[in-house]
Amino acid sequence: MRAANRKALVFLFVLALLCSVFPASVFAAPSWAPNTDYRAGDVVTYGGADYKCIQPHTSLSGWEPPNAPALWTPHAGPGPDPDPDPDTEPPTAPANLAVTGFTSTAVSLSWDAASDNVGVTGYEVYRNGTLAGTTAITSYTVTGLTPDTSYSFTVKAKDAAGNASAPSAAVTATTAPGGPGPNPAPGKLLIGYWHNFDNGSTALKLRDVSPQYDVIHVAFAETVGGDRSTLSFTPYNATVEEFRSDVAYLHSQGKKVLISIGGQNGSVELHSNQDVQNFVNSLASIIQTYGFDGLDIDLEGGSVSLGAGDTDYRHPTTPKIVNLIAAVRQLSDRVGPGFMLTMAPEIAYVQGGIVAYAGPWGAYLPVIHGLRDKLDFIHVQHYNAGGNEALDGRVYTQGTADFQVAMAEMLLRGFPIGRNPNNLFQPLREDQVAIGLPAVPSAAPSGGYTSGADIAKALRYIVKGTSYGGAYTLQQAGGYPNFRGVMTWSVNWDATSGYAFANQVRSAFNGLSSASGLAAGPEQAVRILSSPSAIAEASLSAVVKAPPAADGALAAAAWAPGVSYAADDLVSYQGKIYRCRQPHTSLAGWEPPNVPALWSYVSEGEEPEDNEPPSAPADLRLIGKTATSVSLAWSPATDNIGVTGYEVYRDQTLATTTSGTTANVTGLAPETAYSFAVKAKDAAGNVSPPSAALSVTTSAAGGPGPLPGKVLVGYWHNFVNGAGFLSLREVSANFDVIHVAFAEPADNSGNIEFTPYQYTDAAFKEDVAYLQSLGKKVTISIGGQNGHVELTTPAARDRFVQSMIAIIEKYGFDGLDIDFEGQSLYLNQGDTDLERPTTPAVIHLIEALRAIHDHFGSDFLLTMAPETFFVQVGYTNYGAGQWGGDRRAGAYLPVIHALRDIIAWVQVQHYNSGPVTGLDNRYYTMGSADFHVAMADMLVTGFPLAKDPNRVFPGLRPDQVVIGLPADSQAGNGYTGVAEVHKALDYLIKGRAFGGSYTLRNPAGYPELRGLMTWSINWDRFNRFGFSNPHRAYLDQLNGLSSGRGGPNGGDF
Repeated sequence: MRAANRKALVFLFVLALLCSVFPASVFAAPSWAPNTDYRAGDVVTYGGADYKCIQPHTSLSGWEPPNAPALWTPHAGPGPDPDPDPDTEPPTAPANLAVTGFTSTAVSLSWDAASDNVGVTGYEVYRNGTLAGTTAITSYTVTGLTPDTSYSFTVKAKDAAGNASAPSAAVTATTAPGGPGPNPAPGKLLIGYWHNFDNGSTALKLRDVSPQYDVIHVAFAETVGGDRSTLSFTPYNATVEEFRSDVAYLHSQGKKVLISIGGQNGSVELHSNQDVQNFVNSLASIIQTYGFDGLDIDLEGGSVSLGAGDTDYRHPTTPKIVNLIAAVRQLSDRVGPGFMLTMAPEIAYVQGGIVAYAGPWGAYLPVIHGLRDKLDFIHVQHYNAGGNEALDGRVYTQGTADFQVAMAEMLLRGFPIGRNPNNLFQPLREDQVAIGLPAVPSAAPSGGYTSGADIAKALRYIVKGTSYGGAYTLQQAGGYPNFRGVMTWSVNWDATSGYAFANQVRSAFNGLSSASGLAAGPEQAVRILSSPSAIAEASLSAVVKAPPAADGALAAAAWAPGVSYAADDLVSYQGKIYRCRQPHTSLAGWEPPNVPALWSYVSEGEEPEDNEPPSAPADLRLIGKTATSVSLAWSPATDNIGVTGYEVYRDQTLATTTSGTTANVTGLAPETAYSFAVKAKDAAGNVSPPSAALSVTTSAAGGPGPLPGKVLVGYWHNFVNGAGFLSLREVSANFDVIHVAFAEPADNSGNIEFTPYQYTDAAFKEDVAYLQSLGKKVTISIGGQNGHVELTTPAARDRFVQSMIAIIEKYGFDGLDIDFEGQSLYLNQGDTDLERPTTPAVIHLIEALRAIHDHFGSDFLLTMAPETFFVQVGYTNYGAGQWGGDRRAGAYLPVIHALRDIIAWVQVQHYNSGPVTGLDNRYYTMGSADFHVAMADMLVTGFPLAKDPNRVFPGLRPDQVVIGLPADSQAGNGYTGVAEVHKALDYLIKGRAFGGSYTLRNPAGYPELRGLMTWSINWDRFNRFGFSNPHRAYLDQLNGLSSGRGGPNGGDF
């Protein structure tokens, strides 16, 4: 027998002996439990199987390992040793048990979550002391009850060890008398979407939907593969018979259950007669199989868009729109009487048609018009929309009562398409119009959540004409008493808050005096504005007259940039009076004649004389310098009318002017002392006293040559994946900066480690030096998808600093790139001040990065590559906010802000991102030129945090902004074609607009925008250099447009 075989037998014998001596439980992993913090690599057991955590998270009920493959993967090996002490401590008793709704045969309950030393795994619901059911969440509907009967309910909590809590306090409920039917207020409809999937909201059986809901849309039937015409539907976590039984149960309660098609991922396109037949046959089969009452159309994206030359909504010519109308009519006829039809388009596809009628804008209008005789009701999504123009010509922002009222009345009254009074979209019946809202803030990542108070205000105004004194005035003063109701995305999200949304809406319905009900007739009278000028005249009726001056002219202050204007404010400009149409903060270039969306001409007038100068600018400070330039910043001056700009003086000589509160003074001599001061100016030419002087000495000349004005940056894989491996020496010469990805945490203590992949240390150092000899910069990147770094203590900060300095010095890196994702950065509750963050992980990271930078000096290259969620999403959500949202929103912003004086550039990842709201309050989707322009503009311009004008993230210098893109479609979602990228860059850098949806805040563009970053160098080679070759050529041409100046740290980059 060979020695190797003998060793193998000995090993197997020892292993068998160990297994016989120790019980299996010794090797078992701990049980999975909700509300537990798990890190990547943790192993748990659930349902008799082991699972390994693949991304850090805090578990929730419904996120059990088999249900959340994005979080857990099956694990064959043994897990860590469990706690040797058995768990005998029961959970606390659930508190605040309450009745949230009831019918004649069902009662819905909710309660506060119990707590446990390990974790609560579920709840038992008791009816009159007998177990009625179990649930993993904090709500439950008890069914099978007797009408007009009193019941007592209690709830117990359970943990993974089987311990049960004491019962909650009992609550008594009496079912409604008589047969099934919604309770209360059946007239106005509450409509909700039910998830046929698990997305981390609430896993909910169809029969457990709160009885508050009248109509339930099952989301979604979808197309499969490349076929965009044939729909399929498979119940999630239920058999066909179980699902059919649940649909029938809801029917027995008087509910309507529809199948919805579309959603964010459901593309349906009908290009031929065969597509129409596929659509009709497949949906008819689904409806018949499960007993659905009808169809809800929730098509998004390219499923509904207008083709070239399609200009008449009454007679569409785009094949997929014509065929969709025909298909739905055939389906309605196939199913027969009782077929319900509803629609849930986004704002852009309907009300957006008032501004433009092309592509997606207004694209649902021909569908609505072609099916208005079949349509039961439409509930446009009043969320993820930003803002939209209304009948009065103003733009209203989502999430407000004004937005709900204004958008609803556009459908109730009709509107001119493309602002053309000769092309009117005819109004719908009152009972055909509802509004769609998110149930909780998390349900609408791009905003639109509306408080219960604002929903109630809006409904009272829409239905009863009871004004709340908002900015929007109903065109039909008495309101629309037969208005249909409210839809929400979604029932599951509502369940996460104990059905707070449903309760609030139902309460608002109860406050209304009129109702239309499910059986509202189609013959309801409606006023048609058939006159070409009727809508325009109605819109003008809301104009408010300005007060006259003593001489009979209108009195108004002079327009100025940097001023916050409210709707109806009057200003004078070049001898004319203008009225503000929508609230905004003015910018240079937004003079009233240039922006009719913001200002309307009123009359001739005279500007009042202004002799008062602004105050002197304060807090003049240095934010960066090189051998030949100095970057300065200061606090804004104040003025009785408004500051229009600043003059920057070098040694008492005017050096430059600017409309902002930063400036870069160039053309200086190395190692030379200069004195700087700043004065403020107003529109009348008044000049303030100078600021306090600031002395600055420029950096020394010499050192390595600077990077080009426009850089191409790429990540190099220190690992191997589908893109393949290449050595550092083989990196394409197209790249100026190479980020080595990644250094990763050695443990949870703050220590970072780095080992070159398929390299000896000596060979790796040689390749780094080789690239540097070619004028390249090579930096080490930390983080990435798997690199969780959380510096919560000073000790962790210090270990981070020490280990990173050691790595950088060992391999000769030029700098450090921060690519933290996941849970590395977040903002604790109450951490709302950008200038003074309080979250330890943020504070210690800032301190650590500054210490590393200062250790190496001004030539040290510091960059960051956050995702959009950590930066631009801070415009709509900053941290958890008052609604308990995701605390990572905008979490990079305090880090960027605190280190802006030493950051070379920020390269936000314009990929793997959801839609993001731009500065124009529209949301933009990755992969388009509009997205890149809008996202970059936010970094250069700055923006208010969570739209709070008192908390503003100041813009970065243009040369501190780089756009991050995937090099290949396989490298990440959001791949953008070369031509589309160059369109975006032409606009951003040259000010050359391409006719997109987004308009730059600075029409001239930003010539010093720094360049492009890509994930990754490896994927670029995989793509045969299809990314770096064309973009290198483009950037080389642009380098002549830029001053070529470097960053703030010695001119090295």
